Amino acid sequence: MRIALTQVDRSNVPLDTVSTVVPIGLAISSLKAAITGKHSFVGADGIEAELLESQTGKRLAAAVDHRVGNKVTGEFNKFDEWHTVKDSIDYWTQNLQDFLAEQRAK
Repeated sequence: MRIALTQVDRSNVPLDTVSTVVPIGLAISSLKAAITGKHSFVGADGIEAELLESQTGKRLAAAVDHRVGNKVTGEFNKFDEWHTVKDSIDYWTQNLQDFLAEQRAK
């Protein structure tokens, strides 16, 4: 399995926090998200993955994904500039685990 994190962009903690707490900042950030698909000052990252058969080198699966952080999440971890990356890795790990379980069941 080959996995690469790409386009890793940490959040700007002070500006992300202020633009979440101050109502006009949240409104502007929401408008930006509606136009560009990304809130102000939040992190973003991507992944590229390839699963190869070890004997032949034949490609069994490949994936590319890009994730953008949210302004408000269920878990308040805004003071960690890498929280978006950590959340993405948790998401991709769970998806990989589900995919491998499905393939094994076949």
